[in-house]
Amino acid sequence: MRLFSWNIELGHNIDLAAEAILDHPDLQNADVVLVQEMSPQSADDLATRLSMHCFYDSVADHWKTKEPFGNAVLSRTPLSDPLHLPLPHVARIAGQPRSAVLATVTKDDVELRVGSIHMEIPALSLRKRVLQLGALADALAETTGPVVIGGDFNSITPRSRKAYERTLYAPGLERLSGLDQETCRRFNRPFFLDHFFGRGVKALDGGVVHVKSVSDHEPIWIELAVSP
Repeated sequence: MRLFSWNIELGHNIDLAAEAILDHPDLQNADVVLVQEMSPQSADDLATRLSMHCFYDSVADHWKTKEPFGNAVLSRTPLSDPLHLPLPHVARIAGQPRSAVLATVTKDDVELRVGSIHMEIPALSLRKRVLQLGALADALAETTGPVVIGGDFNSITPRSRKAYERTLYAPGLERLSGLDQETCRRFNRPFFLDHFFGRGVKALDGGVVHVKSVSDHEPIWIELAVSP
């Protein structure tokens, strides 16, 4: 099963994003797409362009666009058991309420729980960002079976990445994507913000796709073997 995750900045440039997806061999045949920073309209537009089913939700409007600001799971097969999970805590400076969305994908009689998450910016303390991720970890601890979570973790430091790994280890998730995957560049500096974590799956291949003039993040993809 192939997945990719992409923070498409403020849900803009959806036509360009869809063209990039349909033109790139690592993205065009994905079974599941996890996207962040979407509005209901941008999520629906992308799903339509890709001929995929969609589950979208948000926790609040974005201060800049004045539109709902949330995440989506897109799938080539119908989705079941959708869950919207608001995350606690908001940064005092330039803060934005955050959330995760989860749903179950079935392919070849194998069920996979998938989730798209977008965590708060580092203006929020690491302790509180760990509590954000802990809300997701608690929800996953109540489930069994294969799981993949992907998205924008806003993990600008090695310390934060290690803290997130420890938090998701409790419900049995391990890192699936590489620590050296640069997914964002600002001030001419590389940042490693977007990741995959999973349980009951094995990463066979994956990487970062470099797409120009679409978003401030690059999409990351992964090919998985899923345990039945």
